[in-house]
Amino acid sequence: MDAAFNCSVAGMVSMVKKGVGKLTINRAHDMNGAVTVEEGTLALGTSASLPKVSRMVLSGGRLELADGDALMATMDVEVEDGDVANQ
Repeated sequence: MDAAFNCSVAGMVSMVKKGVGKLTINRAHDMNGAVTVEEGTLALGTSASLPKVSRMVLSGGRLELADGDALMATMDVEVEDGDVANQ
């Protein structure tokens, strides 16, 4: 099942994406924890979707970026098993 996350999250929060569907984050968030994609696809609708996330771990999922160059310059992306694609 695909879904869109249109709420704002702030603070020291970590997120783990599980499940085979696609989760699209459309708004800018002020969270600064780590994000892990274990299954399915995490799509960032804008380069400002996760501006303060310090670390992105792909351990079996896919990360789709709206503006990959801008995001990759500010985030440490660790690819254990998965891939990164520009939309």
